[in-house]
Amino acid sequence: MQARGFRHEFARFEQLGAAVVGVSSDSVHSHDAWADKECLPFPLLADDDGRVRTLYGVPRSLFGLLPGRLTFVIAVDGRIRAIVGHQLRLHTHVRRAREAVESVARATPQLARH
Repeated sequence: MQARGFRHEFARFEQLGAAVVGVSSDSVHSHDAWADKECLPFPLLADDDGRVRTLYGVPRSLFGLLPGRLTFVIAVDGRIRAIVGHQLRLHTHVRRAREAVESVARATPQLARH
């Protein structure tokens, strides 16, 4: 579960000045229940009509059976600085997302949120 990995690394993302937000096609009710159960320290947004997925170009994967899993590293200026994806190895995905945030923070310290 990707969200659990981000929960585990949440303090590091915060230290880097990053906000973590999850987005999926699940309902608001489902998100609320799951976030409570998993003690997630970040918000989950419901994209039940798929608009956000379409706007960001997130494809469905594995023959359309599973949602695409991408992480967008967006700087405070609103620009996408990195896109990270790893469908099956979720710990690798979270690690690569953290490394991308670290890289952006080093390259553009003026964009880090303090």
